[in-house]
Amino acid sequence: MTWLPIQLAPEDCDLEVGELDKAGILPLHFPCRRRSGVWYNAWADEPILIFPTHWKIWRGRDLLTPAIDRPLDARKRKA
Repeated sequence: MTWLPIQLAPEDCDLEVGELDKAGILPLHFPCRRRSGVWYNAWADEPILIFPTHWKIWRGRDLLTPAIDRPLDARKRKA
């Protein structure tokens, strides 16, 4: 999936956000959500300290996704 301008980002859903840099778009490695114009780390429910310039749908990375957010059958397989 390609990066989209941050102005088009939907509210209150898990997104991968990034910040434009000389090397390209640098993504954050956790899902973010925008609520009332403020960007939050979706896992910690805390505001993030950067101003993202781009976004795309968060494609959960199984090893980084907290167990509580994974389906129950996925948690059983890991045990």
